[in-house]
Amino acid sequence: MKFKSIKSKLIIQVSSILIMVFVAVLSVVSYLSIDEAEKSLSRNQQQIKDALLAKGKLLTQNNSQAVKGMVEDNAFSSIQGLVASTVEADEDIVFGTFMDTDRVAWAQVTPENPLGLLTDRVVLEDENALWVEGLEAVEYKHTTIDGYSVYLFAAPVIVDDEMLGFIQYALTDNNMLNSIEAVRVESEKALIKTITVIVALALFTGIIGFIAVRKMAIKISRPLNALRDAAETISSGNYDQRVNVTSNDEIGLLANNFDTMRSTIQKKIEDLVELNTLGQAFTALKFEREIFELSLKNAYKHTNAIFGLISHPELGDINMLDVTKECSDAGFEVSPEEDGVDKAKAVFDEENQPDWMAVLKEKMSEQMRVLDVIQLNEFEAFGESHAFINIPFSAGEAGMGRFMLVGKRENIRYSDSDQEYFSSMLQMMNVSQNNIKLKCEIEEHNRNLEETVKQRTAALQEKTNDITNMMSNMHQGLFTIMGDGTVHHEYARYLENIFETRDIAGVNALDLLFDNSTLGEDSLNQVRTSVMSLIGSDEIMFDFNQHLLVNEAEVTFKGKPNKVLEFDWDPILLNDCIDKIMVTVRDVTALKALEGEAAEQKQELEIISQILAIETDKFARFITSSFDFIDKNRTIIEENEHSSEALLSELFRNMHTIKGNARTYGFSHITDDVHIAETCYDTLRKDLSLTWDKDQLLCELDAVREGLVRYRHVNQNVLKRGNGDSATLKEGQMVVDSDSVSALHDTLSAISGGELSEQVKKEIIKAKALLLMLDTVSLEDALDDMCQSTCSLAGELGKPAPDISINAKGVVVKQDMRELLNNVCMHSFRNSLDHGIEMPEERVNCGKLPEGKITVDASITDNQLEMRIYDDGQGLKLSKLREKAIQDGKIAEEECLSTETIANLLFAPGVSTAESVTQISGRGVGMDAVKKFIEEKGGNVKIALRSEREKIESEMALFELVITIPDAGYLKSA
Repeated sequence: MKFKSIKSKLIIQVSSILIMVFVAVLSVVSYLSIDEAEKSLSRNQQQIKDALLAKGKLLTQNNSQAVKGMVEDNAFSSIQGLVASTVEADEDIVFGTFMDTDRVAWAQVTPENPLGLLTDRVVLEDENALWVEGLEAVEYKHTTIDGYSVYLFAAPVIVDDEMLGFIQYALTDNNMLNSIEAVRVESEKALIKTITVIVALALFTGIIGFIAVRKMAIKISRPLNALRDAAETISSGNYDQRVNVTSNDEIGLLANNFDTMRSTIQKKIEDLVELNTLGQAFTALKFEREIFELSLKNAYKHTNAIFGLISHPELGDINMLDVTKECSDAGFEVSPEEDGVDKAKAVFDEENQPDWMAVLKEKMSEQMRVLDVIQLNEFEAFGESHAFINIPFSAGEAGMGRFMLVGKRENIRYSDSDQEYFSSMLQMMNVSQNNIKLKCEIEEHNRNLEETVKQRTAALQEKTNDITNMMSNMHQGLFTIMGDGTVHHEYARYLENIFETRDIAGVNALDLLFDNSTLGEDSLNQVRTSVMSLIGSDEIMFDFNQHLLVNEAEVTFKGKPNKVLEFDWDPILLNDCIDKIMVTVRDVTALKALEGEAAEQKQELEIISQILAIETDKFARFITSSFDFIDKNRTIIEENEHSSEALLSELFRNMHTIKGNARTYGFSHITDDVHIAETCYDTLRKDLSLTWDKDQLLCELDAVREGLVRYRHVNQNVLKRGNGDSATLKEGQMVVDSDSVSALHDTLSAISGGELSEQVKKEIIKAKALLLMLDTVSLEDALDDMCQSTCSLAGELGKPAPDISINAKGVVVKQDMRELLNNVCMHSFRNSLDHGIEMPEERVNCGKLPEGKITVDASITDNQLEMRIYDDGQGLKLSKLREKAIQDGKIAEEECLSTETIANLLFAPGVSTAESVTQISGRGVGMDAVKKFIEEKGGNVKIALRSEREKIESEMALFELVITIPDAGYLKSA
């Protein structure tokens, strides 16, 4: 970073602030001055304009009064003179005109015709004349006449409520604009003068401020420069130069602290040099006693003591005296050369030598509890003031040790930084002691190492043999993936049998596993990326990414059968990181084949149980109707090259009916394939721009057909229940061909028209009635299957089975009509249960029973069957139905429809009030299918509202499905 002085920063920043303040003040003043000038100019302009308009109005009004008599007297010349003199008298007036009510000009003064004389009677046809003609009082407007921008003033001339003509004058605004421009120029001059004065004043103030700031910056930076010079001197290694800065402010305080820091650093460096020398000396020592002796000697010299003592439970006492004395009982002596003073020959008598040993032992007993701090204590001894330093240290298991150093109070050297010095010295002592002990242990270990190596080598060889035998004989593939993605050379030999190769060690592991597999490229890339990213990562990453590793794959081998392999992946950790990945490979080809056969058999058993659950004739009707719907769909797909909403709706209805009937009888292995085809139709129906892929549609249709064929095969060949075309007969029943019955009925009808006795005619009527009763079933029995399937459907929806009440009043139908009624009721009952009947909790809260109720009322009237189907649920959501119809384009948003019309929108293809699509409902096909089935039989269906008006207006309407079908073989029992 480039250096920039405080003086420069201070000058630049203060100058910048002054400049910004000046610019801000200048901007504000300029803005206010300009704003005031603009407002003043605007006021002047408005005043000039108001004066011009007032003058024009007054002039025109006065002249309209003045010409009244002239107009009555037809005094053309007087009018011309009045208009011409008026224009000539005022330089603002450029045009003057008088015209009668027929827009004929009597006088017209212009710059080219100042006298206003007219040789011909001119009819004025311009826009201004037309505007004037419509006036009833004095008015004006801004317009353009002959290239002049003018204010046109006009007033009618009225005498005794009779309109005689119009007087008009055009006043130019040139003088007004010139006046405004003059005012603007004066305003700009005043603004420039004001800004010039402000700029001059700001420059003068800025110069004075710059000079003052520069002097202040110099004053501040001078002591700082002295501190900088001192810092440079210290950084070069010279700690002797003091910092001389005299100042009674923060800078002076900073200088004093800086000098204190210099002294502290100087002492720290001297201490470090001393400790470094001591540490080097420690490395050459071989015995712990030597460490204590050298440490005491160093502490003695460092503190300028006159006596030193070290106490240790195992070593006894070692003392050191002042170098100016020589004592025979000293543990060792210091040569005079060590402190540069030749005083070793001075000998004192025993009596004159103070007994410091006894004094320090007494003090040591007083300080025994102090273990953690280094203390400097003052005391009186031998008539003089002394100080001793107490330095406790840990002696390991032996207990506590202690240094005691004595010196005269004024001579002993000790400061706060010596706390760290002695702490470091003690740590060095401890490390040196440990090193000596460690050397002894290492020597002992070295003596025992050879024997230990022999024992561990034998154990390792045994483990290696065990692992080798296991890898050679295990019947699974086991190997590890190295960091570079290759196979480790140690692997289970069975792996060679699995992959039919001996080239395994060192090859790429993922190529070995998946090169000949049937996995897609995306899956392979996913596994490769995951494996290479996991090696070297944390263990937790394996848990996060384990799902990306393939657990099963099919592998192909040239000239040999394919194999299905299973894989297990496990991390091998090193220091909590994944070092390798272990892979276990199992050949499960035979197991998968058995599982497939078992699944096929299980599925066939399920199909058998589903078929056996219903009667043969019901199964036959289901198969026959389903194949009919498939054939219809196939014809639609093959005969059309493009899709349409009508085609897709019919495809959807047919497939939805197959699914509904299959669910009714519990044929689960058909409903899945049907749902796939149904979903495809629904997708195409919602977006007609999608491709009409006939091959795909036929393929999906074939999948449904194959499911039906499989059920028929099981019924015929496994269960031996025939082809399903014959009904199951009860005892006493017989099968009669329906064509024969019809022919016999027609014959009896023909005979009854002849000349027969009344008795014979009665017998013939009874016979005809009996024939009609053949191959019939009651409506209750015809709908029995639908009632049972609705109960099972309720369980899927989490609702209790509904109470289904059929009031048929003795209505019976022929067997060939059961399919129609079942298809109609299947969709109707499902619609009621899924959309109409609420959940149990909601019904209880509304005061209803938990289970819903579905009612079917049937009767035969006027030779046609009428059915009414309704439930006690929440009703139809009219607002949602309308909204859905608008979304699907069935109706316009602004279209106003009755509630009945809205309700019958339920029959429109694709319309549904369901919140979501399920396998049961939600695609808007149920009621559409009902309408289609009934209309194909010539019948009719509609929705009739059953709610009171206030409930309908609340958007929830109870309704009933009203179905009428003309006579098609229905009978009412006697």
